[in-house]
Amino acid sequence: MEPIKLQTPLTVEDTARLRAGQTCLLSGIIYTARDS
Repeated sequence: MEPIKLQTPLTVEDTARLRAGQTCLLSGIIYTARDS
């Protein structure tokens, strides 16, 4: 199965296409955080 290419910010339509176990390629700005 071909991976789905996604660009941030994601839309409801983008996420509705995803299924469990499916591969996706995610591009764009992604913020992460952690505590110490």
